Amino acid sequence: MLTTIIGWIWTVAGALFVWRPDWMKSWHTKRGVNHVRRVLFLTALAIGISLIGAARETGGIVGTAMIVIGVIAIVKAFLFLQRKFTAWVIALMTPWPLWIFRILAIVYVGVGVLLLSGIGRDASL
Repeated sequence: MLTTIIGWIWTVAGALFVWRPDWMKSWHTKRGVNHVRRVLFLTALAIGISLIGAARETGGIVGTAMIVIGVIAIVKAFLFLQRKFTAWVIALMTPWPLWIFRILAIVYVGVGVLLLSGIGRDASL
């Protein structure tokens, strides 16, 4: 249930940001380090957990690669919790043109759709 709600929030926010990427730029660069830190942490954590959950069903070399990438994403999520690293990301994002933020908004929609589709959830529950 919670995954569905979060998936809808990410999908709607991503659609709004695709429509108006300047909102995303101001939202991520002017909110401050703590806000960006939470967003980056949750994004990397959701991607990592989804990949590990999907790898359970895949198996083989592809499944192993998905588990490795998922673990790397989770480790990266915990790196995002460091203030210096997040400040560096904000300084890096500030001069980016709007088309890059539009691509990031498409990633938001993709993560939302992954959460809504239930990848990584056990279907038997």
